[in-house]
Amino acid sequence: MSQDQRGKTAGVLVSSQDAWFVRRTLGGIRPELESMGWNYKAFELEGLKDLDYHRFIEEVAADPEISGIIYGHLRLSMAQLARFRQNGLAVVGVTERAEGVDWITVDELHGAYLATEHLLSLGHRRLALLNGPPLAVQACLREDGFRRALADADLKAGRDLELQILNFTEGEGRDAANMLLDLPHPPTAIFVAAGDVTALGVMEALRERGVRVPQDISVVGFDDLEVAGLCTPPLSTVHQPLEAMGRWAARQLIKAVTEGPAHKPVGEIYAPQLIVRGTSAKAANLSAAT
Repeated sequence: MSQDQRGKTAGVLVSSQDAWFVRRTLGGIRPELESMGWNYKAFELEGLKDLDYHRFIEEVAADPEISGIIYGHLRLSMAQLARFRQNGLAVVGVTERAEGVDWITVDELHGAYLATEHLLSLGHRRLALLNGPPLAVQACLREDGFRRALADADLKAGRDLELQILNFTEGEGRDAANMLLDLPHPPTAIFVAAGDVTALGVMEALRERGVRVPQDISVVGFDDLEVAGLCTPPLSTVHQPLEAMGRWAARQLIKAVTEGPAHKPVGEIYAPQLIVRGTSAKAANLSAAT
């Protein structure tokens, strides 16, 4: 079906509309679409197994109502993205970089650098990194930022202090924190590059083990979701301007649909911001932090 046969409806492809991360992004996408006279149709992929996942992608690509797809915080394959384009759909990725489609993300590397630099400035020298899946672009960039900040402080990362988080859950955060606490020399600070939700699990495990935050161990997250300011103590984290990124994605999708085949996809990188709250403080024992 050609673009001129479709209506002014954007399909938004996400894991779950209830996820903290997704809700903030949708807070930018929805009003921007509505202000420009467009409709919004959500597609959720949470809980689908591989085969059902691929079938669902095919069904979305064939949906006659939608003119374009905005997908957020999902790892779609090049073949899946190509299926959308083959069906005449414009595509915009939020927090995802991909060839041949428009995308918007935050400067992951610089955000991780800011978080690590902050902890180093507080005297911490034994820093742990809880990061996302090793093959994810975001995780690679955040690890690079972490390592660059350490290198600039003439420090090297310790492999026993680096753990991968695959599903960005609180449970994984709890498990990872317990593993770190069981080390002969636990960290004095934890940078949870995997995100604020995982950081909540970290803080829960620390409380259960009688470890005080930030007096004993500092914690810094990534995302600045609403929950970051609501937990006790409030979470220091790296702010992603998700609402602004959502607004950009909505405008860019409409631009791509309007321009049709003449449209040339672009990528946009927004600047992160370090938000210092109550979970990061000076290392209690600087000699033990080295």
